[in-house]
Amino acid sequence: MITKVIFFILLLGGVNLAFAQLPDSADAELNLLIEDAMTTSDNQNSEQDWTILTDYLQDLRRKPINLNQASKEDLSPIPGFTDLLISRLFTHIQNFGPLTSIFELQAIEGYTPEIFTAIGPYIKVEEISKYDISNRFQHPAGPPISELVKGMKFELTQRYSTIIEEQKGYTPADTNSSGQLNTRYLGEQVRSFTRFRARYGQNFSFSLVGEKDAGEKFTWKPDNKQYGYDFVSGHIAIRNYKNLKCLTLGDYTIQYGQGLVLSGGIGFGKSSEVIMTLKRPNFGIRPYTSINEFTYYRGGAVAYAIGRMNLIGFASIRGVDANLRPVSSGDSIVTSEDLLISSLNQSGLHRTTKELAARNNITERAAGGRVEYAGKSFTIGTSFLHQEFSKPILKGTKPYQQYDFGGNANFVNGLDWDWVVRNLNLFGEVARSESGGIGATASVLAAIDPKMDVAIQVRHFDRDFHSLRASAFAERPFQPANETGIYTGIRIRPLKKFTVSTYFDKYYFPWYLSTSTYPSNGQDWLGQVNYNPTKQMEVYVRFRTERKDRNSSEIIPTQNLDFLIPFRRDNLRINFRNQISKQFRMASRIETSWYTENGKSNSRGIMFYQDLSWDVMRSIKLVGRFAIFETQDFNTRIYVYENDIPGVYSIPALSGRGSRYYAMMNFNPIKGMDIWLRYSLTYYRDRNVVSSGLEETQGPRRSDVRIQVRFVF
Repeated sequence: MITKVIFFILLLGGVNLAFAQLPDSADAELNLLIEDAMTTSDNQNSEQDWTILTDYLQDLRRKPINLNQASKEDLSPIPGFTDLLISRLFTHIQNFGPLTSIFELQAIEGYTPEIFTAIGPYIKVEEISKYDISNRFQHPAGPPISELVKGMKFELTQRYSTIIEEQKGYTPADTNSSGQLNTRYLGEQVRSFTRFRARYGQNFSFSLVGEKDAGEKFTWKPDNKQYGYDFVSGHIAIRNYKNLKCLTLGDYTIQYGQGLVLSGGIGFGKSSEVIMTLKRPNFGIRPYTSINEFTYYRGGAVAYAIGRMNLIGFASIRGVDANLRPVSSGDSIVTSEDLLISSLNQSGLHRTTKELAARNNITERAAGGRVEYAGKSFTIGTSFLHQEFSKPILKGTKPYQQYDFGGNANFVNGLDWDWVVRNLNLFGEVARSESGGIGATASVLAAIDPKMDVAIQVRHFDRDFHSLRASAFAERPFQPANETGIYTGIRIRPLKKFTVSTYFDKYYFPWYLSTSTYPSNGQDWLGQVNYNPTKQMEVYVRFRTERKDRNSSEIIPTQNLDFLIPFRRDNLRINFRNQISKQFRMASRIETSWYTENGKSNSRGIMFYQDLSWDVMRSIKLVGRFAIFETQDFNTRIYVYENDIPGVYSIPALSGRGSRYYAMMNFNPIKGMDIWLRYSLTYYRDRNVVSSGLEETQGPRRSDVRIQVRFVF
């Protein structure tokens, strides 16, 4: 029945698929990249933080970057801007002088209408500023202090969110069988966030951020480093003042190379954008204004240029959450009075007495640097990072943990390169950790023909390669160890209105994993066809399959041995996106999933949603979705990206049988004030209890509400 309903609605939705220009294409493509990155199998539980990238892109939308002044570091984070395109842009400017119009890009090879659609919202062309100096504006002088103060922009953001139904963690505590009170959350059910920022373009930035997760207590205890909000962050930074490229004090991230040594955790991984996501964006040093409580450094960082040579140095000291345990009598690593780190806690949650006890209970000291030569078409750099913890990390005793990091200090250094030659972009990085383990990745992007692009990557990470802040393009991006793989991506434009994208990734794990007690392997394949019959409509069809080996849950009679079996997940998606008029937009999707174990079909699922967006007037915008889903188990769950208020990313896993709705309104009651309101509801038809543990709610419903207010002055 659900299938018939879906196809009937799709037919109705298809009636109006060709009336107006497709809106917000850049936003839609970025959302799709984030959705793909967060729904690949080994990314689903990651603490990846996208606000660093999206904040940067939102800033550029409000104040697009002038192509006549832009550097490679400014342009490379923009989705759609490959190093090949950047190199061609710089060569064009060098040969013919500064651009006179944005449409001059049409004269540069590779700047297709699709590329222009992707990068258009973030770029502009203006006359050269009087503060720009030197060849290719390599080291702009920056604005004088008087202009910086006069042109400062201030922003204050306040956000609240909560689940409406009462969760078990907020109910009165009951007692267990021993008569002891069971655990409950210490704080209120509301999650709150406050951020104040002052900025002048890309030259100056100051911010203070406070955040309290739901269940955390709002407490003022300076002796315990609690200042109302559970998490407090801030920075002050200046950029692009002649040779001083960046100076940041406070909280920051740093990302260079391909993420094996210095990484801020930003990268998309495998997705339908089969070419550009292979490469990690070189953000350099960026002030930190987000709420992930693990992925930042706290201290100072500086980047200074001497000609084409860049010198980078940084230092950090900060508290880190960790689970500790006493040392056994037979452990000779430290004395019996000390404690060892059994695991680092990256969640940032301090809702219960146990979680609060782990808050900032160890100290991490980090220092590192980089020397880089940035030529016109070739960049080479060497990076290093030293980390030291106040207590040793004790690796586990299970076989798959044999080569994990252990101890209280680690040093990793690497060499990375990036070379644009003709229609090729060759880049990669090789690194070595203190254990002697090697990690290496090498890639090539090739524009073989105006209608064909190819990407190839080979990677190898030793089982004892330890880089605790790494984020690389791999099957396990945040754990680049014990993996060898090869990736091939191809994009073809056989006809004007068609684009065909495909990738194949084959990987091998030479040592055990937590899910496999023997060496194992896997492979991913994706194929997608995009059809744009007019500028008013986009349709794509995608098929993705993933195959891996893992331990069987079955037990052979008379034997007590683990053995591997293959499992496979398949997803088929059909997606429509169009604009009905200048005020109305719509999107429709149907997606099915299959799960197969040991060659036998086990379960399947299906999901459909319909999105509508209405610009009621210039100051009021409405967005809504209706979705229905039916999956036989969690193995066939289907993830979907949802529009949310800025700084929040909602990608729920739809599993079971039910429906989901959300509605969001953004309005501007007065100049400089933005308000977002969002309500969402999931209604299950196969259960009367939602979630488990302290997150459990009674009844078939789970709903939440969010409100955000932003003042810009």
